[in-house]
Amino acid sequence: MCDVEELHFGLNPEQRRVVDHVEGPLLVLAGPGSGKTRVITGHIARRLSETAAVPQRILAITFTNRAAAEMRQRVGDLVGLDVPVRIGTFHWTCNAFLRRYSPAAGFHRPFRLLGPREAHSVLRTVTSDAEPPGLSQIAHAVSAVKNGSSLAEASRIHGIPEATLTSIREKYDTRLRSLVALDLDDLLVCTCALLREQDRIREAVRRRFDVILVDEFQDTNPVQAAILQLLSPPSDTVIAVGDDDQAIYGWRQAAGGATLYRQCFPDAEVVELGESYRHSKLVLRAAASLITHNAHRESKHLRTARPAGARPISFTASSEMEEAAWVVSKVESIHGSGEHFEDMAVLFRINAQSRVIEDVLLRRGIPYRVLSGRRFYEQPEIQTVVAYLRLALDDSDDEAAAILALRIRGFGDTRRTVLRRAADELGSSLLRAMTQLTPDSSIPGPVQARLKALASRVRAVCARREQALDVLLEHAISAARPDLEAGSDDHESLNENLGELRSLVREFDSGRGTLQGLIDRLAIQSDVQAKGQGVSLLTLHAAKGLEFSTVFLVGMEEGLLPHRRAMDREIDIEEERRLCYVGVTRARDRLFLTHALARFLGGQALAGEPSRFLREMGRHNLAHERLERVPSTPRLKFVQEGEIVSHSRWGRGTVISIEGRGRDTLTIIHFDSVGRQRLQLCHAPLVRVTGQAAIRAG
Repeated sequence: MCDVEELHFGLNPEQRRVVDHVEGPLLVLAGPGSGKTRVITGHIARRLSETAAVPQRILAITFTNRAAAEMRQRVGDLVGLDVPVRIGTFHWTCNAFLRRYSPAAGFHRPFRLLGPREAHSVLRTVTSDAEPPGLSQIAHAVSAVKNGSSLAEASRIHGIPEATLTSIREKYDTRLRSLVALDLDDLLVCTCALLREQDRIREAVRRRFDVILVDEFQDTNPVQAAILQLLSPPSDTVIAVGDDDQAIYGWRQAAGGATLYRQCFPDAEVVELGESYRHSKLVLRAAASLITHNAHRESKHLRTARPAGARPISFTASSEMEEAAWVVSKVESIHGSGEHFEDMAVLFRINAQSRVIEDVLLRRGIPYRVLSGRRFYEQPEIQTVVAYLRLALDDSDDEAAAILALRIRGFGDTRRTVLRRAADELGSSLLRAMTQLTPDSSIPGPVQARLKALASRVRAVCARREQALDVLLEHAISAARPDLEAGSDDHESLNENLGELRSLVREFDSGRGTLQGLIDRLAIQSDVQAKGQGVSLLTLHAAKGLEFSTVFLVGMEEGLLPHRRAMDREIDIEEERRLCYVGVTRARDRLFLTHALARFLGGQALAGEPSRFLREMGRHNLAHERLERVPSTPRLKFVQEGEIVSHSRWGRGTVISIEGRGRDTLTIIHFDSVGRQRLQLCHAPLVRVTGQAAIRAG
């Protein structure tokens, strides 16, 4: 066991107050990098060392299994032995409770606990006759209602009619009851209900603990907060540690953890941990300036004793390709000065943004890892559509045919072997064999019918192999979409990735590429594997809890960060601001913030207005860079409405309207390829096709 002097070593006064806290509710507002895990583990160690507390009477709740394992390890390191302190997630805690009291909860035999994948499978079976959005949206909406959101709110946020949502939830709950099963939300809801309704059980459980500690309290939802209040020891010693500025799970109904805590424990003592041991002064200054624009937050005084460091850099790119090239050139430069690739990260709002970054990293031979899912070229939807394109090039490509067949319901590895054997006997390709299976085949009739339908869709795509690549791609996507949507839980991400594939093909086709050339490029890109750890690529949501010496936050544009879905309500803008704050505070030493004046993303052309968050960080807190270039052709200074112009990337377009004068002249142009775009005339790469000048732009 360690002594108090050891536990206090290196702690600041606020941290010592938390470690030494004896009794009563305590709310700890912990800024980023302020040592919150250290004070939680230090408090546990202090109790075990000083008071000879029974380890089982200490309950520590985390939000991830990884955090629980880390906390358990750090407590063991402090006290010098493996102690049986109860450390786990909310779901782990509630599962143990319900297992013990399952008869009182109405279970007459052990219930089955369904993970997210199993729960989605059940949900899919009860939504077959509905026409709502993707399964992921349905799951989020059902979860929202279970965790206390109103039906109207869940319906509005997730775009599902109230009647449809009510029907789906009732069918889903009925199905779970018939299976004697609970999903993860039910663990919380049933625990809360049992503690409220069974006084004897509630009082017995409350007397079981001397202290309850909660990490990342900002992510608690109303049901979880109610459980903590119901479980609180007689002394109300519930210590909640968190940072409301990093609450980024509004869709999980994590609504103001600090506010919920104050409602549950109005007499709580409050301690602020404002000193960061992670960030340089200039990174922390930009982060603090940003987050003060949120009205609904606990005020904190963020500070650090670390050196000032480099000023965060804001870079303006002309396009997402220039943005990616600049980011990777900086990665190479910083690596050349001695920093490991593993100490660098590229953060983005949505997964589809990673594709252009991945392409440049691959071309430069820089290792990388995607921490928020599969690499772009490994996504099932990308591999499926590419398989259609491969078969359009060569309908005897059995590997591509197998990729498509394995997406069919009822067709797995065993039946692939049967189909392969049938193809060998016929002396044909897998695609042809799909249409020539006999009734006595071991592949059932319904599966055979689905294989024949697949072969028909492939043939339809093959028939268009001579068409332009972008047209051929659209036919491949249309053919693949039914199977992709049936197998996807997240239609929004699916569509974003398919749109990004469109962008890739458009880039490739701009050089008059061939189908063979496109297939070759895709094969090369998907075959390259990162060696070692490499640069981390991840979404802002996935970045929470991590830190890197150098961080690139890309896509700092209105409509992307903040996301277009958040534009209508200030409460949603505040969540996007917290998300940006999380990204900024992942950087210890160097921070780069990039935005593009024009961006192809998800198959759409976007005019890039710099994110309001750049302005909110304070121009004086950022250094600003952009590439100076001599245009290959002079910029147009005059245009008039109705004039035909040509953009270097978007091609032919018609001037719709003009506003402003001089260098501030803005024009809206309808391009044949990408629709309407709003451009600053003095920077737009335009040439005149017909017409005369009317407005001077410089």
